[in-house]
Amino acid sequence: RTVKKGFDVFNGDLLAADFEDSAFDVAYFNQTLEHMPSPRAILRETHRILKPDGLVCIRVPNASSMESRWFGGYWFPWEAPRHLYHFDRSAISDMLQRSGFRILKVKGDFIPANFVLNLQFWQERTGKGLWLSPAISRLISFPLVFACGYAGKGNGLVVFAVKEGL
Repeated sequence: RTVKKGFDVFNGDLLAADFEDSAFDVAYFNQTLEHMPSPRAILRETHRILKPDGLVCIRVPNASSMESRWFGGYWFPWEAPRHLYHFDRSAISDMLQRSGFRILKVKGDFIPANFVLNLQFWQERTGKGLWLSPAISRLISFPLVFACGYAGKGNGLVVFAVKEGL
């Protein structure tokens, strides 16, 4: 552990951190849970270290996104070993509920830069498509990505849940 700008910072495996029970008000996983070897164990540990009514917020790629359909096997979050797990709305909600959380809200996320990465990933691996500059790709992708996000089929999911008893 180190102290940075007045904050006690732990950099490492949450399961090895040995935090006290009910030590935190909020836990935030930003595009990380899909990289962890045991997300269910992480969520159970998160439940243990959160205070009663503690909040967890999770952002993950959306395996049922329009992008995953459009790019098929070339959707970059499928790429192992970077992403060990893949979540859709049902899977992440079920895992949270089984770990002792009550879902408050699940919403579509939209990250235009990820669409551009998907497009580049697909083009590089297939040799197909228009070779557009990243700036033009971003300009084209913004309305498409936002529309998919608002429809719940964006390239990511954001989940808010509160700790309940197991």
